[in-house]
Amino acid sequence: MTKPILKREYAHPVSFPLPPLCAQAPLEFEWFPTRAHCFVFRNYGLAGVDRLAAVLGCGPDEVERLAKEMGLGPEDRAAEGFEERGFVTLVRNNWHVLDYDGLAALLGIDVNELAKLLRESDFLDVKMGGSKPPAGGIAVEQLKPGDEEKLALIRSVMDGIRDNYREKAAERFDFFNFNSGGQGGCPAEGSGRSGSAEGQFAGRFRNRMIYSYSAVFGDLFGEGERAIEKAFPEELLAEYSRLGINGLWAPALLRELAPFPFFGDAVDGGPAANNEAFAAEVAGQYQKRLENMRKTVDRLGRYGIRLFIYLNEPRSLPEEAFRDHPSIKGDVSGSDASLCVAADEVRNWLRDSAEYIVRNVPGLGGFITITASENKTNCYSGWMGKPPAGTGCPHCSRLSRERVFADVNNLIAEGAKRADPNFEVIAWNWGWDAPGSSEASLRALDFLDNGISAMCVSEGGARKNVKGTETVVIDYSISVGGPGECARSFWGKAASQGRRSYAKMQVSNTWEISAVPFLPVFRTVYGHLKRICETGSVTDLMLGWTLGGYPGDTLRMASFFYGDAGENRRSARIGQDGENGQKLPVPPLEEIYRKMYPGACVDRLAAAFDAFSDAFDSYPFSLGTIYTAPFQYGPANLLFTKKTGYRATMVGFPYDDVDSWRSNFPGDTFRACLEEMADKWEKGLELLDGELDNIRKTVDNCKKSGENCEKSVENVETSVDTLRVLESIRTISEAVLVHFRSVLNQFAFVCDRDRGVVRRDLLESESALAMRLIGCVRNDPRIGFEASNHYFYTERNLAEKMINCEYLLRTSGCSHVER
Repeated sequence: MTKPILKREYAHPVSFPLPPLCAQAPLEFEWFPTRAHCFVFRNYGLAGVDRLAAVLGCGPDEVERLAKEMGLGPEDRAAEGFEERGFVTLVRNNWHVLDYDGLAALLGIDVNELAKLLRESDFLDVKMGGSKPPAGGIAVEQLKPGDEEKLALIRSVMDGIRDNYREKAAERFDFFNFNSGGQGGCPAEGSGRSGSAEGQFAGRFRNRMIYSYSAVFGDLFGEGERAIEKAFPEELLAEYSRLGINGLWAPALLRELAPFPFFGDAVDGGPAANNEAFAAEVAGQYQKRLENMRKTVDRLGRYGIRLFIYLNEPRSLPEEAFRDHPSIKGDVSGSDASLCVAADEVRNWLRDSAEYIVRNVPGLGGFITITASENKTNCYSGWMGKPPAGTGCPHCSRLSRERVFADVNNLIAEGAKRADPNFEVIAWNWGWDAPGSSEASLRALDFLDNGISAMCVSEGGARKNVKGTETVVIDYSISVGGPGECARSFWGKAASQGRRSYAKMQVSNTWEISAVPFLPVFRTVYGHLKRICETGSVTDLMLGWTLGGYPGDTLRMASFFYGDAGENRRSARIGQDGENGQKLPVPPLEEIYRKMYPGACVDRLAAAFDAFSDAFDSYPFSLGTIYTAPFQYGPANLLFTKKTGYRATMVGFPYDDVDSWRSNFPGDTFRACLEEMADKWEKGLELLDGELDNIRKTVDNCKKSGENCEKSVENVETSVDTLRVLESIRTISEAVLVHFRSVLNQFAFVCDRDRGVVRRDLLESESALAMRLIGCVRNDPRIGFEASNHYFYTERNLAEKMINCEYLLRTSGCSHVER
């Protein structure tokens, strides 16, 4: 039997409710003969055959029979690690196919643990839409008339993919040693090419932190040492160190790391708090997490990297959990209630928990806090960036929002500094203000204790006019670069108070498109970093959230901003002073290209990368667009000839909800932006292809000039290395183009469908784009992956899109109308 995916032990077994069932029927995927065929097609090779058989209530041989009917073979079964690191993909694949019992059985957990998984895995319940389509039980069914034709169509598509791609595909999760385009092993971009260790970065930006590309977002320290090794593999840590990354952050819950004096009983009737056996079990669970945390600190420390813990506290609990503790219950929202920070018991717990963790994990880098996020925590939290409506808590209603936000940070810092007077707490002001304002944040700084660092999103509050539509950034934007005025004023006041000031930005990618490891929009990111330096008030950097952690070439470019790294000393001097008062240099972008890509023509390469930046400048940015439009999924998002009626969800399901996709943009404006992005990006790809051809010619000429010539051998090695890296960027850029073209196709398809026209040309184009993206996925296992969402799509999802399009072409009476 395959092992459970996430069999975690929770220190405090409070029951969480499952998302309610919605009134709307689940989607029908009519291109499959039965739901069982759909289930097997989507999951064969991602979960074990015995697990699939258990869900269907049949034997493994029956699962193999269904797979064979659809043209799936033994080569489609290999999925090492997917059950542990791809469970979000499994939930998404089966949300409309299985009921809760079926989902839990597929994941190898019970339904209560499924509820916790949906709640705690980075808003997975929200990403799924907040409610569950009422799919019933599932079983193998007899075929009906016409089903054989559907099976033949599926087999035909699968055979076509095999004919088009005969080479072995890269292994999923093999992010650092995969075979890219036949070029051999492909470690992280930049490795082996004048990489720098931590000691060579001096002066600007003391901490330069990011989220591990390989770390699944969730209860990392509750999953054991093997999970720690996968989250922080040696090759990844070595590459981070070479790129000047000296901090990695991971999320955790205080109640899972330290004694929790409340709710000794499980809500559904568990062992009593005074039960010694239960108390010992609970203590063992948080001690296990602390031990894993200590191992992580040691593992990272060997590379000069420190571990920071992200806290979103005090985390709320179901209201029923407070029945025996009414004195600590704060604001109630939905079925959850806050632990009121005005209550002495909660205040003491925050202090004591922070102290306990710091005392038991020596060498921990610090705590990063968010006190106004989407998670409900304190009595003023959870307002989602909307104008605050106050709180229903009678205690906190007498206090200002910023006072409560500051209190949480002050209490955590007070406890942590009992154990280590130099311990750092970083208060992130995310959600303290309405978009475009900094008034509450500036007031909150006055309430923060001395020694607490302050962090702000660099692009937060930045505004841009996109073809006549005004847009404002909360966060997650590369296309609208910072720093904005809100960030400048926040950093300036923090610096005047003697605080360290963190700029949070996305260097590699954002929710604008996170399905690629990084975006080669170097000029755009370079300009943002340069402007941060010129403020003179930023002391530290957060280089990305859960997305954007791959040690790729945009992070390598950023490393040239960190201080004096040898040759940089000869460059023009800009930016703030270093630790010792010296001015620190940043070389021109063209010089960085020359160092990163020896053997390439800088002018031609710059032209290609500038075209990518120009394309991204046309992005129709709004928070609604980046969360709901199919930019993460590209052609993996399915098409339907009738309205689904489902609303798009936060990076979960775009569906066909074009009104949410375009957000505040008029339809014509949104379409024009998509057209510009795709056309300009394609131009950049053509320029990159031209330079790749030139490098290949250089390699051939060097080889012909004489293998015994030392200079020729050196030129060949340099050019081959650069060629390999640029070919990897080429695969990424191809995937981005496919996504942009597909979003344009889908928007046009749905708009025309809603006026009664099903366009054949768009169905054919989407099928072709899915085939192109399969090539990218097979070459590069990073394509489609993001740490908190796992794989947005796999090769199988893209194959289903081809089946989807071919089925609609045959059955929907398509029009030949084109625009």
